[in-house]
Amino acid sequence: MPGTRLMAAGGSALLPAGLLLAGALSVAGCGGGSEPARTPAAQPRPAEQHSAAAGLAVHRGKGYTVGYPGDWRPDPEREIFPSAVFEVTAPAAGGPAASLSVFTESETRSIERLLRGFIARSKRSRDFRLLERRELDTGAYGGRDAHVVRKAYTASGRDGPGEPVRQVDLFVRVSRTSIVNVRMLFSAERYDSSQRQISAVLGSFRVPS
Repeated sequence: MPGTRLMAAGGSALLPAGLLLAGALSVAGCGGGSEPARTPAAQPRPAEQHSAAAGLAVHRGKGYTVGYPGDWRPDPEREIFPSAVFEVTAPAAGGPAASLSVFTESETRSIERLLRGFIARSKRSRDFRLLERRELDTGAYGGRDAHVVRKAYTASGRDGPGEPVRQVDLFVRVSRTSIVNVRMLFSAERYDSSQRQISAVLGSFRVPS
């Protein structure tokens, strides 16, 4: 069953957005006296302070930072999107599955134009439903163009009918020639309870000035 496809890291490479859910988803002061003065500890940057307050760790990419749940970890043995520049998954421990992947793309087209193609291809996915497509307040993203897309579909399974999935994609133009896509995948049973976590990740994205 063909899944949604999206331009991702590597220029012309196309990534399948449908995943085998069962297999891929089963991350002070100075010294005194005669001692030499110590270098003060580096102060957290604003993006790190925001993310820490939301219980997030920080991924620092080229020209951006984004938070991710602090207990999610990379899993080299279960890559969901091999072309992602960063990827973490929720603790396996028998709980509902979830992951976060980050892609960078050399892209001069507007995000609006990119999204038209992204959503058109998404409609090929089984049981596709567009849950949300929204332009975000640029003030929260350093004046950069930013959009979020949420969708539901059934991911292909190794055996059986497949798994219902909820996918959230944040697209941010970080430069004239580069767009970053932060993608969160959730099993349907985990999605509703993850709304605060999703909002925290979306709000953590920063483009350093």
